[in-house]
Amino acid sequence: MLNKLPFETLDLVIQYIRYDQYSLLQLNSVCSLLHTLTIPYLYHSPELRNIDILDSFQTHLSKKNGVYVKHLSLNMIPLRWTDVMNPLLNKLTPKVPNLESLDLFKCHRLRNRTMVDALKLLPHLKWLSLEGCAWIGDVTIEGLVHSCPKIEFLFLSGTHVTDHALELIATHLSSIKLLHMNECEDITELGVDMLIEKCKFLKSLSIQYCFGVVGDYTSVFRTLRNTETNAVADDAGWEDIPSDEE
Repeated sequence: MLNKLPFETLDLVIQYIRYDQYSLLQLNSVCSLLHTLTIPYLYHSPELRNIDILDSFQTHLSKKNGVYVKHLSLNMIPLRWTDVMNPLLNKLTPKVPNLESLDLFKCHRLRNRTMVDALKLLPHLKWLSLEGCAWIGDVTIEGLVHSCPKIEFLFLSGTHVTDHALELIATHLSSIKLLHMNECEDITELGVDMLIEKCKFLKSLSIQYCFGVVGDYTSVFRTLRNTETNAVADDAGWEDIPSDEE
């Protein structure tokens, strides 16, 4: 019966459950035709809920199936803040050459060397979150700008990037659209000014609690808010306290 239906019709039906991995897995074992049709959807955005599942996923992932992986989110995995993420990421990234988004939120002990090696293998990356990765700094950004020129959305809050990283972003990633750097205490207004001047497509900039940034950026943020996408850029989140009048 299934063989009588057009390939395109079956694919359209499967798209309705493309986010339901349990149902996709069941269909995957019905017959060879459904196995072929469901594979791209099964691997597109895998649900990785713990370290054991992540380890099993990267162990059994073949290069043939790895090309279908487009989005990886590790932000819900318990113990992601331990050293175990470094070797796992090193094993996983060579198998996912078409990856477009990677969420490493609060992988606290992720090392610069690990990220540089991983980014070399991800030329199609457009979305990257390193929020809360306290050991990440300028070395990772150097690797990012040379290996991932398509980056448009970058989350660096809570990292140890400096103005040098912002200069690299402004110079090599001028098409970036969103940049969040909350609580990055090592950046200053010099780096922020370079970003604003060179990144003409920037629509969302967040520098809350960056206490090294001095100056009033209210007008800049208002300009960003009025772009066609109506994106919001947050200000520094603090105000100068006026001195008492004599």
